[in-house]
Amino acid sequence: MINFILFVFGTLFGSFLNVLSLRYKEDGRVFDLPKISGRSHCMNCGHQISWIDLIPILSFLFLLGKCRYCKNKISFQYPIVEIVSGLIFVFVPRLISMVYEFRFLSGPMPVVFYGLCLIYTLFLITLVFISLVDLRLQIIPDSSNILILVLGLVLVFIKYKYSFFNFYQYSFLGHYASLFGFRDSLLVSSLLGIFFGIVLFGGIYFLSRGRGMGFGDVKLSIALGVFLGWPDIIIALLGSFIIGSIWSIILMVGKRAGMKTLLPFGPFIVLSTVIVMFFGVNILNFYFSLFPN
Repeated sequence: MINFILFVFGTLFGSFLNVLSLRYKEDGRVFDLPKISGRSHCMNCGHQISWIDLIPILSFLFLLGKCRYCKNKISFQYPIVEIVSGLIFVFVPRLISMVYEFRFLSGPMPVVFYGLCLIYTLFLITLVFISLVDLRLQIIPDSSNILILVLGLVLVFIKYKYSFFNFYQYSFLGHYASLFGFRDSLLVSSLLGIFFGIVLFGGIYFLSRGRGMGFGDVKLSIALGVFLGWPDIIIALLGSFIIGSIWSIILMVGKRAGMKTLLPFGPFIVLSTVIVMFFGVNILNFYFSLFPN
């Protein structure tokens, strides 16, 4: 029942996320009240949508993916984002329990646990928003990068304050994190995360003069460096190139893109980050299984 409630609440948040991403304008503010407070309407005919057609997921299914008034197709973005947001609300608590090894909820633990759930949920929701905006406008809002940076700093503070729980030792890569070294200091972990983002993405940006990488991607990598820390940021950023390369090959084979086609890179970073968070240990287990002793 708790998971069902979390999922429903997440889909409602996902519906609002769709509004934010679709009404966001280039160089605009995310929470521009005159833009986001207006009634929902069909993007094709402009007809105002009644509340019965705004129920997450169910309305899309009931209407068979078409506007009630003009019968124009409704973008699959709506149900997909609603489902993804619902899953985020359901699985983040499980992820936190596993990674931070919450075996009991006594003393200060409940506050810390729920605080971490809130931080990681906001983080993932922000990543979804970044993907949606980057896909549509090929930009990453500075406000989103700033929010991730702030969340990262709050996360670092929590880890430092409750260091007697050894939070700084935990990584989404599990025990494999020790292979990368520099795991004894929370400060060093964060600084190395920032440094790696600047060197890798910043280097590509400046060497290509902005043609190979957007500056928004550079700023996102820096914010992720603070939030993920070392060495998670390594796998997340390098993985984004692998995912981007695979997708580019698929598009070129299907003759939907060429060598000079510009693709938004933000979604690849986001997808790689999510994969590291939820499947990092499994992927490394598989990788090292290919090299038996």
